Amino acid sequence: MYPCIRNLDRFKKKGCPQRLWDGKEGCPCWIEKIAPTKGGEKDIIKQCVDLWMFKLHWDANCLLEGNQQATESFRNGMVQTDENGKNQPKPDPAILLLLSFIKATQQKQIE
Repeated sequence: MYPCIRNLDRFKKKGCPQRLWDGKEGCPCWIEKIAPTKGGEKDIIKQCVDLWMFKLHWDANCLLEGNQQATESFRNGMVQTDENGKNQPKPDPAILLLLSFIKATQQKQIE
């Protein structure tokens, strides 16, 4: 018998029933969910709500970490460090090309 990880009084002696609560028997904290596997099949995961909450928080933190990495990567691509060590916005390459074209045409007009 597995002990009740929620320390519910009615399961202290008998342990965790590991089944859904039907109103009379089972545990109100027991959750069964169908989850897809990598092979395209479906797997039934049965566990206590506390374990589900741990998995939910873990997965959410993994997604947040990925978002943070993407944000930092984008930010690093949008700035450059100048000679004073300060971050400055990177100029757009298309605008730089356009400015060089305008300068070249102005030089030809002056000559």
